Amino acid sequence: MAEFTAQVVQLAQLVAHPYVIEAPAYQRAYAWTPREAGQLLEDIGSAAERGRDAEDYFLGTMLFIDRSKTPARRSRWGGAGPVRMIEVVDGFQRLTTLTILFCVLRDLGIGPSGPANRRLAAAIEAGSRARLTLGTPDEAFFATHVRTPGVTGADVEGEELSPAERRIVDVRDHLRAALAESSTAQRRQLLDFVLDRCCVVLVATTGIDRAHRMFTVLNATGKPLARNDVLKAALLGSVPAAQAAAATPPRPGHPTQAPPAARQPRPPSAAPPH
Repeated sequence: MAEFTAQVVQLAQLVAHPYVIEAPAYQRAYAWTPREAGQLLEDIGSAAERGRDAEDYFLGTMLFIDRSKTPARRSRWGGAGPVRMIEVVDGFQRLTTLTILFCVLRDLGIGPSGPANRRLAAAIEAGSRARLTLGTPDEAFFATHVRTPGVTGADVEGEELSPAERRIVDVRDHLRAALAESSTAQRRQLLDFVLDRCCVVLVATTGIDRAHRMFTVLNATGKPLARNDVLKAALLGSVPAAQAAAATPPRPGHPTQAPPAARQPRPPSAAPPH
């Protein structure tokens, strides 16, 4: 039976030795546009500007197939050891966008040579290999127009681009334009925040069948929240618990809560009801 693990990791743990990430043959092509990529950059940038007061930024769940014998436990993420190849099943769009961001930051510059530059380089390449490899045929285009040092500011002319290639260039140019006027210190702050304060729930399994079942559960199970549900949650989130409970009407088929006088208090040591 294929095993799986789930853990919260910093992005820096994912895009560092010993892991290299590959897009399997069945992975769809890059589909994000400047709209999605720009929103991600805006959200992360706003969080990074809060400095030490900022909360960790949640990048969502990512699903991988770990081709080693067993998925890595949290204590084994990062550090020494032989290179381990993991295939991205869910999270490819985000990882590709973040890799484009890393390449743009590298070319714009984040300051003098030092640990930050080495971490940035390691997030892009693992020695002679790419940290994230796209599928064929987009990988060759990505290497030429994004991953190679110094190319993110170059025009792509005289080429007939596929839809995925056009989106890669559009996102690259959008991110570069958004960061071009920022200072070196601001770009360095953004990089540190992305690597150290952006987290993912990383789910890894060793079997492709289980990975596909888990992908279905992560993406197709349950009923999506309606817009009014999201608005209600946002509004009630800033209200004290007692007032929020009073403001929330009972759901159909659920009895209203008994008044306090009619409820029997529970001893402090008692476990809550299931």
